Amino acid sequence: RYTSIVDSKITNLGSNTRISSLRKINDKYFAICDSGWILVSTNMIIWTGYKPTPIWFQDIVYLNNTYVVFGGGTSLVTSPDGLTWTKQSDTGALNWINDLVYFKGTYVLRTESNEVRYSTSLTGPWQKITPISTSVSELISKKFINLGNKLVLLSYTGVHQETEDGINWKPVSSSFNLPIMVSYGFPIKVGDIHGVMETFTGNLYLTKDGENWTKLEQTAVA
Repeated sequence: RYTSIVDSKITNLGSNTRISSLRKINDKYFAICDSGWILVSTNMIIWTGYKPTPIWFQDIVYLNNTYVVFGGGTSLVTSPDGLTWTKQSDTGALNWINDLVYFKGTYVLRTESNEVRYSTSLTGPWQKITPISTSVSELISKKFINLGNKLVLLSYTGVHQETEDGINWKPVSSSFNLPIMVSYGFPIKVGDIHGVMETFTGNLYLTKDGENWTKLEQTAVA
């Protein structure tokens, strides 16, 4: 309920405003809104609002000592402390950004238009690569899994790719063990185990290496 937000600057949230992501990073809580608001709190009771751009936001990550917010636009919004925000130059992406990771000294982002772009700096320039050699138009994916030694790209159709440098991609060899419809699943990490829920079945898929997956069936959830 937005009535619990205490900050005179937070106005015009609108009745249709949704919180796309709620995360605790370091000592702060961040509520990322699809109306372009970034709400910040240290106790989840008193919130301070920032609206650096009019575009809607999807998520926030903390990469290389920098807070980064992304979503409906093709630009990133960054902050060194979670309080002062700067809109960066356009990444050149054709559509909104679904995920961003920092991998072996390189920033790698994924867009809704089946693009992968990389840069050595959040300020750019960004280079476009095509990691998928086949069925690129069907690879509707949102998230990476960062295993430290490689990145795994999840897909909607069961086509998965992996990379050891963020630039050169190859198919995952044991794709028959992988979940099929995980496009809308947000990966979670507990210890060295990564998990993704398949939204249409409620099944949970777990992996340690990105290639071998264990399915935990949840027949009560559909």
